[in-house]
Amino acid sequence: MSVMTFMKQLLSLAILMGLAACNVRTPDFLIPHQCANGKYGYVDVNGKEWIEGSFDAATEFSENLAAVCVGGYWGYIDKEGEMVIPLLYSDAQPFSAGRAMVAKEGLYGYIDKNNQVIIPFLYDKIQPFSESEAFAYKDKRVGIIDPDGKVLVPLEYDRIEKLNEHLYAVTRGRFVGFLNAQKEELLPCKYNYTTMEDKTGKPLIRLRMNTNPRIIYLTNNGDKFGLMDMQGNILAPCKYDALDNFGNNNLARVKRDDKYGFIDANGKEIILPMYDAIWEFPESNRMVLRSDGICSFVDYQTGQPVTSQRFQDMSRYNDNLFKVELNDKLGMIDLDGNYVLEPIYSQMHVNMDGFLELLIENGGEVFNGMASKEDAKLLIPCDRYVSIKSFELGGGEYAVVVVEDEEYSYLRGLVNRQGKEVLPCKYFSIYTVENGKCMVVEPRTNNKRKWVKLNE
Repeated sequence: MSVMTFMKQLLSLAILMGLAACNVRTPDFLIPHQCANGKYGYVDVNGKEWIEGSFDAATEFSENLAAVCVGGYWGYIDKEGEMVIPLLYSDAQPFSAGRAMVAKEGLYGYIDKNNQVIIPFLYDKIQPFSESEAFAYKDKRVGIIDPDGKVLVPLEYDRIEKLNEHLYAVTRGRFVGFLNAQKEELLPCKYNYTTMEDKTGKPLIRLRMNTNPRIIYLTNNGDKFGLMDMQGNILAPCKYDALDNFGNNNLARVKRDDKYGFIDANGKEIILPMYDAIWEFPESNRMVLRSDGICSFVDYQTGQPVTSQRFQDMSRYNDNLFKVELNDKLGMIDLDGNYVLEPIYSQMHVNMDGFLELLIENGGEVFNGMASKEDAKLLIPCDRYVSIKSFELGGGEYAVVVVEDEEYSYLRGLVNRQGKEVLPCKYFSIYTVENGKCMVVEPRTNNKRKWVKLNE
């Protein structure tokens, strides 16, 4: 055999041996599988067994190692099935970033791939919540540790909640405190809180400080409320007896010493808490503030007065008008504080005919008038008629009006629904209206009836 032939055979043998080696190479992806004997092993995606079933439990591979259990103890194998970390642990979690959480005798710590202890077995539970921090639990208390086991927050709280990157809420007993991003105490555990938003969606925290621990929390007796942002900045100290949600004007109602006011989302007192009552009318963009029997008319958005005039009482009449009382007299103002009806009326109410009925009492004399229901436009001034009857005549189109006359006591006429006097007040009686005429009785005619034409 020539040297050349020998070299070719040797090369062919090497290629065959390489191909054979490739055929037995362990796949990159292995799956835990329960075998017929009830034990767990590992198979490839085609179901071919690569690690025989000899484990009581098995997990998926992570960083080329898998946790397996035999007889209640856990260790780690490689993809060849070799036990690289002994069966020493009562629990074992997958490897991540070169380390794994394991438990010995019910206490948790961390090891590396060489089975070296990184974090000692001290904790009842370890719960990672970021790449650099984990909640650590011991004896029903919780703190925060870093990946090297350094204690960042002492294990002295009943609960810790990470609200965001800037703020942690920590609970001790029934009360909550706050830590900043550096795990420093911002507020001690003397509070309760709820999260809220202003109308722009800005997240905020409503603080509630307990001032008497012996009082049951839900009673709200003696508690004070304040406002904090999600960075831990105190916007309003806990000095309010109540703090409501933010309304459409992005103001929140507050109560202090039985007085009401409003703060904005920065905690600034836009309306000082000095009012006995506040009525909000957001659809009209107005609010009414009452203090010591005096009412102010205020812009709902800014808290600024709409008018310098203050009233004894105010109430909403409709979306565009407010009924006011000044010097014991009633009137009507619009949304800009302008008088629609001067405050000169003793009574003002909507009658059965759908009009705003007005009445003035002056020196023992009483006069009636009428305004439109929707816009309070004055149709009949209170300067002549002592009475305006219901709209009953002419199919409901006319009402009898009455004036006082020295000689005949009272004389009657007619007004239409526009407030126009279509029949002068000079008749003793008025009976009916037909075809633009009215049947009347004049004074001194012995009840003799006649028809007169209406002045439309």
